[in-house]
Amino acid sequence: MIDNFSLEECANHWLVCGVNYLGKICDVEIDKQRIDNGKFHTLAEFETLSDRIPDAPLETAVVVALYQNKDGIHSNKIEEVRKNILLPDFKDWIMTKTSITYQPNEKDVVNHKTYSVIVDIIGPDTYFEQGKNLEDISEAILGNKDINLVKNAYEWASEKLLYLCRLNNKPQVTTEWAVVLGRNVGNRFSIDCYGIVDNVRPARGIVITQKKSAEKTINRVPDYISRRFKHLELR
Repeated sequence: MIDNFSLEECANHWLVCGVNYLGKICDVEIDKQRIDNGKFHTLAEFETLSDRIPDAPLETAVVVALYQNKDGIHSNKIEEVRKNILLPDFKDWIMTKTSITYQPNEKDVVNHKTYSVIVDIIGPDTYFEQGKNLEDISEAILGNKDINLVKNAYEWASEKLLYLCRLNNKPQVTTEWAVVLGRNVGNRFSIDCYGIVDNVRPARGIVITQKKSAEKTINRVPDYISRRFKHLELR
């Protein structure tokens, strides 16, 4: 369990305190209602409607925090969030603010809300497991290199086996693809790294809040990411 973790139901959102997002402990709001009453839009359309769409690292940080505390004093409320928010979102292939730019002659670029990471993503689709050299990819896309923790958290949340979908071969031209999270028909829950950017999908607001602890908000990428990836562009 996480020290200082709490989960509070508010009128329009759940407040999750004690979320480890990129090495900083913060408080996060999960909206009860999807953005625009659950209507499906492209990412570009959503950007005109709301700035509350999370990138994949924040979505992952929330799932991990809930998973790590699922057997504690907040177990009933955590299960309510899992069943009423996470599972429905994953069934509908929820959108994130993360995208990947695949390049023909250079490393790929993972684009998040406030920073980008240059790393090799391309390779075969695979189940998300230790021993497959996925640590750098996991850290670049999901903000967490602990393969077992990420795997266990998403498999608990989705009731499926975690699977990585990505471009398998170098493209002939530079191309950008969305990162979306969803349950396949079979036994897989996919981190889909080649979702078509212009496809319409739902989105839910998940944001770091400044209301409870301004001193804990995130305003920069942690040093450990800067050290691990040589090329890191803050935007």
